[in-house]
Amino acid sequence: MECSVDVTMGTNKQVFSIVGPHTGTNYGDIVIVLSQSVMYHPDFSMTPTAATTFYSTYEYWLWFGTAKDHRKSGKGPVMRPWDNGSSFQDARSWFNASKINAAIDGWDLVTAAELQAMASLYCNIQGAVTHYMTFGNNVRAGGNANLSHVQQYYLKENSHYVMEGHLPSVVPFDFVERMLIPEGLSLIE
Repeated sequence: MECSVDVTMGTNKQVFSIVGPHTGTNYGDIVIVLSQSVMYHPDFSMTPTAATTFYSTYEYWLWFGTAKDHRKSGKGPVMRPWDNGSSFQDARSWFNASKINAAIDGWDLVTAAELQAMASLYCNIQGAVTHYMTFGNNVRAGGNANLSHVQQYYLKENSHYVMEGHLPSVVPFDFVERMLIPEGLSLIE
């Protein structure tokens, strides 16, 4: 896909994916399910939201001095108020500092805390964000959400606002578990 923001963020030469169920409808009809083992590939990383959200939130912060919180305006997702990008010189460096890799000790705790905090905000749970932690150069938060809140968040939120995985532009088929192709879809035109 030709997206100028992907060029700015450096994701235009990567395969990006949703880590978990993908509920978006704007990327085509074919779904490729990758093995969980792909997360241990040395070139794999994941971020709490899509690269494009780091760009749009950072641009908003530059203009208005605060991170964009769409939920208050009723127009979209909750951004991560504990990490508004204000300490980075540009959106790309903020995005790069937010990457999580499964080869790094503690990645699972950080990922769970991010999901818990985002689901807490999404579900409007009282005292949503309960704790903060640092991981590398970035702040992470945890919350009061349980598994059903995280599932609700993932199944109802826009796919750009859930965990996004990044791989090099060529991914070996060894990582493909299955392909879902709708019945009657012509693959040859």
